[in-house]
Amino acid sequence: MSKLLEEVKRAGVFYIATVDGDVPHVRPFGAIEEIDGRIYLVTGNNKAVFRQLIANPKVEFAGTFEDSSWIRVSGKVRRTDDIKIKEKYLEIRPSLQKKYKADDGVFEVFELVEPVGYIYSGANITKIEA
Repeated sequence: MSKLLEEVKRAGVFYIATVDGDVPHVRPFGAIEEIDGRIYLVTGNNKAVFRQLIANPKVEFAGTFEDSSWIRVSGKVRRTDDIKIKEKYLEIRPSLQKKYKADDGVFEVFELVEPVGYIYSGANITKIEA
């Protein structure tokens, strides 16, 4: 698992920011996984976040740790229709199988591309590689 993903998972829930035109939107996310060395996020195409990511693939998300330090990750997302990636994701996250199926026409997978992460702890800032 990449160091970046390891740190995001350590935060547990993270908050993803997107835009709708010029209006920012932030919501909690928790499903993020690495498959074949690449990091993926998922959502349904019936949600506003999906439409926002399609319209503007630039994304940023942040989460906090128990010690009050926090992580911020920015990058771009790229939608994938690869059914094998979708199937693997659902294997890794079986709780999502109650909501989605790999070929249901709703389940969407986005690869996180060119991620840059930083951990902020007091006055210290540490860059985290993907």
